[in-house]
Amino acid sequence: DTENHTPCNGSDILLKAKHDLPKGYVPGITYGAKGNAQLLCRYGFTLEDNVEPDGSSNDVVEIMVHGSKCDLRAGPKSYTYGCLVKAMSLV
Repeated sequence: DTENHTPCNGSDILLKAKHDLPKGYVPGITYGAKGNAQLLCRYGFTLEDNVEPDGSSNDVVEIMVHGSKCDLRAGPKSYTYGCLVKAMSLV
């Protein structure tokens, strides 16, 4: 994870590619689809707008309702409605 960090000693970083890359190509990495809690615990940062291209979110709020865990997610109704119905049916 050095692509977006400046080395402490000011030296260059050498990356070796498995195939030819176009001149000027900027390498990038992905952390995968993770919520802010996972990003903070694993990598030490969070994203202000942590939303997937389809509008869904990997940020989850876990609530306990009468001993049952319900995971509530931010995002479109299709991602949140079922968990909300489950939580409300347990009340």
